[in-house]
This record gives sequence, C-alpha cells and structure tokens, in this order.
Amino acid sequence: MEERGEWHGEIQNVKKDGTLLWCFANISNFDHPEYGKVFVSILTDITERKKTEEELRLQSEIMTNMSEGVYLVRMEDFIIAYANPRLEEMFGYTRGEMIGKDVAIVNAPTDKTPEETKEDIVEILVETGEWHGEVKNIKKDGTHFWCYANVSLFDHPEYGRVIVSVHTDITERKKKEEEIKLHSVIMTNLAEGVHLIRADDGKIVYTNPAFEEMFGYNPGEMIGKDISIINAPTSMTPEETKEEIIRILLDIGEWHGEIINIKKDGTTFWCYANVSLFDHPEYGRVIVAVHTDITERKKVELKLRESEERLNKFMESATDAFIIFDSKLNYLDVNEVALRILGMTKKEIIGKNILDVVPNLKETGRYDKYLDVIKTGKSFSTEDVIFNRLDGSLSSSLAVKSFKVGNDLGIIFTDITERKKTELKIFDIAQFPSENPYPVLRVNRSEIIYLNAAGQKLLNVLEHSLIPEIFQEDVKVTFESNQITESEAEFDNRVYSFRILPVKDQDYVNIYGMDITERKHIEEKLKEVNKLKSEFLRRASHELKTPLISIKGFSELILALHEDQLETSIISKLREINDGCERLQNIINNLLKASRLESPELIPNKQKEDLSFLIKYCVHELESLAERRKQSIKLDIHHELYANIEKEEIHDVISNLLTNAIKYTPPNGKIEIKTELKDESMVISVKDNGIGFTEEQKTKIFQQFGKIERYGQGLDLGIDGTGLGLYISKRIVESHGGKIWMESEGKNKGSTFYFALPTAK
Repeated sequence: MEERGEWHGEIQNVKKDGTLLWCFANISNFDHPEYGKVFVSILTDITERKKTEEELRLQSEIMTNMSEGVYLVRMEDFIIAYANPRLEEMFGYTRGEMIGKDVAIVNAPTDKTPEETKEDIVEILVETGEWHGEVKNIKKDGTHFWCYANVSLFDHPEYGRVIVSVHTDITERKKKEEEIKLHSVIMTNLAEGVHLIRADDGKIVYTNPAFEEMFGYNPGEMIGKDISIINAPTSMTPEETKEEIIRILLDIGEWHGEIINIKKDGTTFWCYANVSLFDHPEYGRVIVAVHTDITERKKVELKLRESEERLNKFMESATDAFIIFDSKLNYLDVNEVALRILGMTKKEIIGKNILDVVPNLKETGRYDKYLDVIKTGKSFSTEDVIFNRLDGSLSSSLAVKSFKVGNDLGIIFTDITERKKTELKIFDIAQFPSENPYPVLRVNRSEIIYLNAAGQKLLNVLEHSLIPEIFQEDVKVTFESNQITESEAEFDNRVYSFRILPVKDQDYVNIYGMDITERKHIEEKLKEVNKLKSEFLRRASHELKTPLISIKGFSELILALHEDQLETSIISKLREINDGCERLQNIINNLLKASRLESPELIPNKQKEDLSFLIKYCVHELESLAERRKQSIKLDIHHELYANIEKEEIHDVISNLLTNAIKYTPPNGKIEIKTELKDESMVISVKDNGIGFTEEQKTKIFQQFGKIERYGQGLDLGIDGTGLGLYISKRIVESHGGKIWMESEGKNKGSTFYFALPTAK
C-alpha cells in the first residue's frame, strides 16, 4: 500500500464481543497536519450481502445437482432464461441449448396446441400466482412423456418477473397407473368370478360382478359374509369344506380343483376354483379365489360317458363286426362278432397291427385306402374282400365300410360269404332266386322283368310293373355309364342298400337289396360320439382359456404393484408364468380354431385379394426371426396373384408354413417361397434345406396332433405347440376349394410344402 498509496477489498473483522463481520474497506494514506503520515480507512458492513451471496451460491449448487428439472421463463416474452442440467437431460437438449427459446417447445401437442397449453397455464399463474399438475411434455427428438410440474411466479434480481417451473418425470408412474386401471377393468369384466377373503376371519372383502352374478347376489351383498356361504353341503359341511381348503392353503400356498358351490337361491352347480394367498395393500393377508362355472362341461362329460357306454353295449350286441384302429392301424377295440370272424380272442389281437392279421393287405390296396380315410376323413367301402384266417381254417367274403372316428379309424364289416354265393347263383337269375331273403330284381329300361318274393313284399310291386321310382334315376345312370351304382332307401323303419349291376351285352340290369339297418345304427352312434368329443374339446378349450386371463392379470398386477419389493427369483418366476400363459393361450387358440374348422357348416368369407402382397407381408412379419438364425429367404413370386380368399385364414396358412421352415432349418439355412400358375389354379410352395421328413413322418404331419418331435437333435428350435398347425392349414385350404401337400427326400434333406388355390375369375 505504501507503494500505491491505497487498498480496497473485502475483509473479515471482529467486534469487541468477538462476533465476526464482513466489511468492504477503502484505505489510503496522506499527511495529516497534526498526526503526520496517517492511514484513513472507510469500512462498509457487507455481512448481509455476503450471506445473500452464499445463499445464492448454495441455491445455484442445489439447482445444478437436483434430480428435478428446473427452468426460469421471463414473463415479458416467455423466453427460457435458465435451465438446470437435469431439465436439459430430461428433454434431450445439450448444455445451454434451451436458453432463448420460447417455453412452448416443452409442451406436447394434445387436443390443444403447445401454444394454447402455455397460455392456459400463464392465465392461471397471473390469477392465482401458481399452477401445478400433470402435463404431457415433448423431448427434442419428438418423444412424448409425462411430467408433474410445480409452477410459480417471483421477482428475479437479474431477469425481473419470471416463471419458475419444477418438472418431475412421472412417465413410469403413469404407465403403472394405466396398468392398474387396465387390471381393474379386466377384473370388473372378467368372465370368471373373482373374490377376496381376509385370511384372519374368512370374511369376503371383494367380489367382481361376474362372481356376484354367478352366485345370484346383488352388487355388494356378499361383502362381510363368511366365505362358507358359497360351499354346497356334500359329505362335508360348508364350514368343513372351507377349513379343509384353508388348511391346504396354509400348507402349500395354493389350492385348485373342482368344487360344488351353491347359489343364493339354493341351486347347486359345479365350479373349477383356483385359490391362493397374497398380501393386499388395503386388506392385509387375503385369499384370492377365481371361480369358473363348469356345470355345462360336467354335463357334457356325463353325456360322453353315457354315450360311450351305450356304444360299447351296442358294439357287443351288434350283428355286424366292428373294429377300431389307431392312426397306425393298430387294433384298439374289437367286438365279439369280429372276434368270431377273425378266429381270435381280444387278448390276442389288441395292440397288434392290421398287417399281423391280414399280411397281404398292402397288395390289395386297402392298406393305403384306410390310411387315406384317416388323412382325409372320406369314408371307403367295398364288398370285394376275401378274408383268410391265418390258420387256414376259414375263408370269408366280407363287405367293409371304413370311416374316421376322431383321429382313429372305424371299420364295420359283414360276413357276406353266403350272400356272395347266393349272388353268384342268382346273378343270371338261375336257380331259386325266390329263396333269397332280400329283394332281387331284373329290369330293362322301363319295367320289371323279374322280381323275387322278398322284392314283391318289400316294394309292393309285381313283374312287368313299371320300375319303382326310387330306382329309375340309378337304372338310367347304370345303362348310360355301364358302371355299378348304389343307393339307400328306408322301408318300415329298416334301411336297405341296393346295388344295380350292368350285365355285359344285355339290355337289362340286376338289382340286389340288403338290410343294413344295424350297420347304419352303428354309424350314427359313432357320429354322435365324435360330435360329443368335438363339443367337449371346444368347451374344455374355452374353459381353459378364461382362467388364463386371471392368472396373467394377477401376475402382471403383482409385478406392477410390488416389483420393487420382490426378490429377483420371484420376479423371474412371475415372468415365467406370463410366458407360460402366452404359450398356453396359443395352444388353446389352435384347439379352438381346429374345433371351429371341423364344422361342416363353416364357409370362408371370401374376397378378391392379392396373394403376392399377403406373402410379402408374412415374410416381413417373420424376417427378424430368420435374421436371428442367419437364414436367407428368397422370393420367386408373381407381381400380382389374385384369388378369392378369406385373407386372415390364408395369412395363417402362409405364416404357419414359413414359421415351420424357419424353426426346422438350422442356422445359415436357405428358404425359398415360389408361386406358379397351373390351369385355373395357383400353387404356392415353401422350400427349405432343413431337417426333412422320413416316410413314416410324412403320414402324420397333416393329422390332428401330428407334431413330429425334434428334441435331442442338437438344434435350438424353440418348438412349442400341439401339432395342430398343419392340420388347421389343411382344413383352411380345403375349405377354400384347394389342396395342400408336401415333398421330402428324407431325413436332413429338406422339404417343400405346397398348397393350391383356385385363381380369381
């Protein structure tokens, strides 16, 4: 100071009492007339200012490091004057990039423009001095997200009158709230009945509308009542049933099974119940139970058992032979009449293959025809069967009718040895046609030439009468085609079949009748059983499907509400439950679709569609799956390919064939999709160089549940399903008037699947 003559700056001083204070000092020297050389010091107390500066510094540090986004907006022009790092990060801007921009840039467009949202908030601010609430914001990249904003006004020493806004990102909270709302809607609208019971006293604390309707109570009427009111008295009292279920619950944490319940009006009914324990945020430890009414299913099961019993009794009492084979033509069931003809016992024959009993069956062509019946469902009949017992003790002529029973084959055969002998005798109306117990006629193009006594009695006509009306059309067809024709007619509650045979180089035909009433009865019974099985499958699939919503809904609800409180292993298990539900949902959907496609009344809702576009769409859907396996998909298809189809159904066919090709082709494999036009149809093929099919496997793949197991072959296939995919595809293609088939040279030699559809006119 001596050199410069002055000094000024901030300095901390101390008072007499020891208190510290901050001062700003201006010090200089000069020559005083009395004191000589002196220093003069002017001190200004700046303690309060220093405190203010420290507070501002602290607030700046807080603003910079706080987890909420904060910004200041000038009221005079609504330009952003300050944004802390968290806000810039939240909205995706770089440091300082938001400064100088209009505050409307943070508002996402909704039913209002960003500018209108800004004006609404400012209007409230001016009126009340503050605004707070949820607001949809927008990031720099256009992403929308939810924030909770606290907005107020204050006077800033530098910027003047400003708006200060603190934003907290609540996007995840909003998602969880929406999930909870969704689960609440699901619970309210579930087809299953759901209720919660306090574990400590057994009182009902919640029931969804379906549960109240199921049990015949008014809304809220069941709340506060003991859970035993829903249990029907059986060998146990309702209270004992409750105690038994709770005992199992406390022991293993869950209970599920069929139970007889009782409605408010005393009606009993069957339910399938899934019961478990969990901690509810409001009710504490609770029992959650999901009830599905299975009364109709139980009735169908009872009818099915009764029908099977009737069929078994009918089989044993039938006068015709009856055999059921599995899809590989192994004997499953045989009635006594069949055993007598075959000369074997039930123990000797069950489980054997048909070739063990009829070694020459393939040479006759009937083996392939039986397999074709199982594949196509089209019945096959013949009367040209000569059966020789293995021991040579008997040779019989048999009339055989084969038909599909579920996934199996049913065969009714009648020993027509004697009839054949008689036919040979009367073929040319030789000896004693009058002794035949069934109608025998010879007719020319207009009248009866000959008629035996059985024919006179049954048809109520005489020789030289006009041909009966029931034969006129078939006789005409036989003369014109020179082929055998067959028909059926009913007389006096008995069913007869008639065969009209042309006679070489003669202007007449012979008509032979036979009573087939018993055989028709068996066929009707088999149709009834098949119908009941299909109905049972449909109902069971529906009842499996509906509880999945509850299982998946509750697991998602638990994750949504308590994920942060659960152990990693439990979260993993809950997600496995969700994945399992998804897989089971796909299986059930296939079962339901297969059941629906079995309906003979099912007619596709066809429209003219571009199949080329549909193929490209399916490839685009599955391209990522092929890319993960490093497979190539080559398209060799027409630019436009129009067919009359139900688009969603044919989409399923293409998607299923392509998915199979991807799954059953190893990594780095090649897949090719090709279209061809042939006559009035188009052929679509999906070719791969994958693991192929053996001859035996080829016979199964288009059957229901005809899945070929591929495990243990060193391929990561990720296979799920029931084996219904190709069966469903076959039914869809055939319902469109097309056909589906496949070719494969063998195992590990790839395969090509084809389907053909008529082209659009």
